[in-house]
Amino acid sequence: MHPSYFERESEVSTFGWMHTIEKDNGDVVVSVDLPGVKKEDVSISAEHGVLTVHGIRRFASSQKGGTSGEQNGGMKDEMNVSTSEVKRSFTVPKAYDVDNIQAHLEEGVLTLTLPKIAKEEKAKKQILVQ
Repeated sequence: MHPSYFERESEVSTFGWMHTIEKDNGDVVVSVDLPGVKKEDVSISAEHGVLTVHGIRRFASSQKGGTSGEQNGGMKDEMNVSTSEVKRSFTVPKAYDVDNIQAHLEEGVLTLTLPKIAKEEKAKKQILVQ
């Protein structure tokens, strides 16, 4: 079972990425710190009332002068790429519209806005006595 948005105020993952939750005029705004994650490496899905955020952070490092290869007088430059991933899932309360979630990534912070479903005021229904 996934935690509800209202069951926790913040969470720190093993990667150190933090989730914060704020209520804003009935809507819920979720901020997820994704430092070093590019827009194309973020995926967000909503299925059966569960919102999932998946991000991949890629690190590239180079090492000069390896022991094999013909470049640099028998020394080879090496490029290493490593990745770390985070995947978080939350149950969205039924009062929020998962079909109209907005997402924005800026300076390593992903902001998700979950609009509250407007309750329709039902007119008082008169029942006729027969």
